Amino acid sequence: GDEVEMLEAMRRTAKGAIGKVIEVKGGVAEVAVGGERIFVGVKRVKKVEGGDEAVAKEGPEMENKILRAEVKMLKRKRAELESEILTVKAERAKYERLVEVLYNQLVEAQSAHQKPPTFSSYKILHTQPISSGNISGSTDLLCSGDKTDVVEFYSIGAGKKPSLVSEVEIQRDFSSCVISGKNCYVCTSCGVLKISLLDPKKPKVIHKLHGVNESVRDLAFYDDFAYVLTEESEELVACRYDDGGFTEVWRGAYNGYRLQCHGRHLYVTSAEIDDYGQGLFTIFSLANPYVPYVVASLRTSASQPLEGFSIFSDTAYLAAWESGIIPVDISNPTAPSLQPPIRVKDSIVHDLHVMGNVAFITRTSAEGETELLTIKDTA
Repeated sequence: GDEVEMLEAMRRTAKGAIGKVIEVKGGVAEVAVGGERIFVGVKRVKKVEGGDEAVAKEGPEMENKILRAEVKMLKRKRAELESEILTVKAERAKYERLVEVLYNQLVEAQSAHQKPPTFSSYKILHTQPISSGNISGSTDLLCSGDKTDVVEFYSIGAGKKPSLVSEVEIQRDFSSCVISGKNCYVCTSCGVLKISLLDPKKPKVIHKLHGVNESVRDLAFYDDFAYVLTEESEELVACRYDDGGFTEVWRGAYNGYRLQCHGRHLYVTSAEIDDYGQGLFTIFSLANPYVPYVVASLRTSASQPLEGFSIFSDTAYLAAWESGIIPVDISNPTAPSLQPPIRVKDSIVHDLHVMGNVAFITRTSAEGETELLTIKDTA
């Protein structure tokens, strides 16, 4: 407020306003103008009845002085506003992350009280083409992508055929996608992109997350931590996560393909087969989230490396190529147990998302087409 009043007074004196002289030193007068005390350069001081008066210098000198003062004031105000904006953004990011964490915990808690479907018998509800064998899902959305630069979002619901609601270009090679809360995290050949799904019909790329700039196969979140599977270095990386990106805290050699956090454990499918030619499913404890450690490793009946999987209630459903779907009881994560496999006729199963008694499955059909299959448990 004081700066604005001073600038206004300077503008008036620049136009030749006359004020009462209080003191003159070295060609600079302290002048009372309209009830204000300001310092101005003067071209003359003259005697008048009632005291001295000063006439302010006019022209470029005073105009430049005014401009310099205005620039200085505006720069200071801009710095203050930028600082306030950064503070608000940081607080908003913390709030949004907290909402995302609580939302995921709520979904997990709700599924924990439901009986996991066995799919020992099921009904095919829908079959439709899809661009990629990789999917991720929430309670109402599926995301998928192809090897080029497009991510697709499908609306899902109980018994309804998945319908494409939007797509977004990411301008880099797609590897996998993860829906977490109202965001989608896209793993690419050069890091991770964050996409806002506040309006699923208009997804918006927010930014590329810093901290991981290599090719990423998949990632999963646990509170304020993120776990990343790298492709080139074939490692599992633990990071602290905030809205801006990742801060690495640990990494270890593990050639994983897909991963998911559930409870206080991290579940990972291996991108390799073991010495017996079977796919592996590994469980890490997150008791110390900074340094995950293996508590169980399960050899499955799959004759190839496992691809995607989905966890619902206390069961993990593994996509096992020609072997169909392999359910694993994870009610005791340190002692997982295989359940009878679910056969999907004439299919090579790549990935799936289980929600309630419905499963959304990506497969290669007998005709070689990539399809999205929706089935309902009838057991």
